[in-house]
This record gives sequence, C-alpha cells and structure tokens, in this order.
Amino acid sequence: MTNVNQRDPSTYHKCGDVTRDQELENHQHCGKNTNTLELSGGFSESPSEQQVHSPTAPAGDDVEDSNLFTMDTERSELSQSFTNKKETDRNRDNKPLALDALTDQKSGAKYKQRKGDKRKGKEQLNALSDVGNADAAGACVNRHNVSLSQRNKRPKRIQPNFFLAVRIHNPQIHAGIKVIQDSIATHSKELKPAFVSLATLHVTLMVMHLEDAEEIQKAGKVLHQCKTSLESILAKNAMTIRFSGLGHFGHRVLYAKLEEEGSDFLKSVEEIVHEIFTKEGIPSTDSREYNPHMTVMKLIGHNQQLRRSGVKKIPEESYASWVDFNFGEEPVTALHLCAMGEKDIDGFYKCMATMTFADSDETSSS
Repeated sequence: MTNVNQRDPSTYHKCGDVTRDQELENHQHCGKNTNTLELSGGFSESPSEQQVHSPTAPAGDDVEDSNLFTMDTERSELSQSFTNKKETDRNRDNKPLALDALTDQKSGAKYKQRKGDKRKGKEQLNALSDVGNADAAGACVNRHNVSLSQRNKRPKRIQPNFFLAVRIHNPQIHAGIKVIQDSIATHSKELKPAFVSLATLHVTLMVMHLEDAEEIQKAGKVLHQCKTSLESILAKNAMTIRFSGLGHFGHRVLYAKLEEEGSDFLKSVEEIVHEIFTKEGIPSTDSREYNPHMTVMKLIGHNQQLRRSGVKKIPEESYASWVDFNFGEEPVTALHLCAMGEKDIDGFYKCMATMTFADSDETSSS
C-alpha cells in the first residue's frame, strides 16, 4: 500500500530546481521593482510575486524565506519613502520660521550697528575736544549760549534822570511829616536813613531820560508849551491839593495820600503833559498807571546803610497811629523840571526849568 504523503525524491529535486529558478526570477523581479519604487515612489508586484503571495505558490523553506526577504525589503523601501516625504513636509513648514529667524538676526545686526555708530560719534566728539580742535566745539557751545541769552534777554529799562514835579512849600505839611518821621524813628531807629528830606517834598508828574544839554533845553521849551493846553483845566479847578492819611507801596514806600479832588486834578495835568512831551520826542520812562502821592520815606534806592541793617519792610505798627493824619493843603502855582541827584542851595532838587501858573507867566530856565 502506497503512502500518499510520501513523495518521490526526484520530485524533491524537481521542486528544488523549480524553487531555485523561481527564487532567482523573484530576485530579478525584486530588483526591477526596487528601481520602479525609487522612481515612482510606489510599489507594484510582478506576476511571479503575485504567484508567490497566492495560496497555490510552491511550498518550502526556501520559498518562504525568499518571500519574507522580499516583504521586508518592500516595507523598508516604503518606510524610507514615507520618511523622505515627512522630511520634505517638515522642511516646507520650517521655511517661515527660518525666514523669521533670519529677519530677527538682521534686525539685531542693524541695532548693533546703529549703537556702534553712536558710540563712535561720541568718541570722535570727545577726541575732537580733547585733542585741541576747540574751535569746532567752542562754536557749538557759543551757539547754545547765544540762543539761551536771546531767549532770556529782556529789554533793558531806560533809567530816568529828570522829572516834572509840583513842589510842596507849606510849612504845616512839613511839620506834619516831621512828626510822623520822628514817631517812626522812635519805634525803629534803623529806619532813619529811609526818611525823605523835608526840603525835597514834592509830587511827581512824569519821569524821563535826557541825554545832554540840548535835550534838557528842549524839555524846558516843551514844558512852556504845556501851559496853553492846561488853561482849560486851570480855569475849572482851584489849583489846590490837600493831603490826608498815609498809604504804602508793598511796605517799602510810605506816602501821604491826596484827597480825591486834588488827585483828579493832578491826573488831568499829568495826562496833558505826558501827551505833549511824547509828541515832542521825550517819552516817559515809566509805563505804570499814574498814582499821585507825596513820599514820606522809602526803602528802595541805593541806601547802603539800610542794606547792611537788613531792613526789608516798614513795620505798620510804627505809623499805625498816623494813618488818618490831616497834613494840610498846597496851592499849585508852578511845574518844575528837576534833575535827579542834584540839589540847589535851599535843599530842593536842581530845577532846570520852571513853568508858573501866575498871570505874569514867567517861565525860567537855568
């Protein structure tokens, strides 16, 4: 009885030859497919390979090993293909990031370059100043100083050296001023240098600056011209001014007040005189509103003794009992052009010209 499972050895040989031939053929097809896979990126099976995968493929260890080798090769090639594709996609995605990094790098380089340029500029400027090219550096400083001086420069006020005034002659008024000055001196002896001399008591109408003798003479003539314009005012007023009470300017000037009628009269006179002198080319050096008064004492000026004593204010308590004092009245008979700082024999300011309101109308000049 024959065993079905037993095979003829020749069959084995034949099968072995077939297996070897088929393995060789498979190997050749595998090489072709590998090239195809590398070129196309895909994988295709040859008919013989499909036969190997089919259920009717010859059995045997060699055929199985060959099939396993082929499948491993295919998987490796597919895995490598997918890896290459992922690398390509990753590189494509990383391009914007690389561009951003490059941009940041360039920006940083520009910033460093600007910073370096500024540092070099400072070093060059310092070297310029240190080495001795002071002309260029000095020119810059001079331009800066000039701009500051122009910005802070204020128009210099022209100092007056002459004034128009009404002189106070009334002995009663002089006596009243003396009483008040003595009372203040009793309270504060250091204030004595601030007292106004009784011989110089007056009410100022206008201050001006005259350059030379020619302008002084011209001012005297202009003063005479003012009488015609003042006639209407003189006809309507009694030409008498009364002083009553005390006032101060910032606690640095103490003065006797004029009653309202006399104050208005002097304001009208000042307005006409001021207008005429200005038209004739002799303007006032004081732009403040006119406030007629008779000065009793003042801390302002060039009194060195007051500066050394440190007196800055006239204490109100030193004259508080005299704030309503009635000094008396003074008839206005003349206007005087006086020189500041110069005195006549009688103690009053030196008069360069005088215009009187008397009927004789005598105007004198010296």
